[in-house]
Amino acid sequence: MSSQDQLQERNERLRQILREAGLRCTAARLTVMQQLDQANQPQSHKELVDELSLAGFDRTTLYRNLIELEKANLLKRVELGDHVSRFELSSRHEEHAGGDSEVHHLCTHCGVVTCLPDVKLVFQTEDQKIPPSLGEVSEILVKGTCPQCKDH
Repeated sequence: MSSQDQLQERNERLRQILREAGLRCTAARLTVMQQLDQANQPQSHKELVDELSLAGFDRTTLYRNLIELEKANLLKRVELGDHVSRFELSSRHEEHAGGDSEVHHLCTHCGVVTCLPDVKLVFQTEDQKIPPSLGEVSEILVKGTCPQCKDH
């Protein structure tokens, strides 16, 4: 399959996801979904504005669409304790169903967030039980420096 065919197939899949959620497939919604689908990590509103403003989308339109897509459960908001809301496709979380926790790494130097889908963190206590006060864990944040910043 050519890269053009793959792109068309991906775009049709995103259109179908929007329709199944009961949303019209507007240019802004589709573009936001495409951008997040291509991203390897959650994206902030500012990052999306920086990427998509040249395509004619303003800050307000992008923010409104992020909120609408989140309310339709197509996006998940990722809060990492740095007062920046980031968004990623909810479909990326299907692999985390069944009690597995999603792990993100936040570089404390440059602010880059990296998803760590292959990392599994296990809570272990002496009696092999998760403390009841912990409840259900759906997201884990690891802070440190990324490879690009480690030498700075």
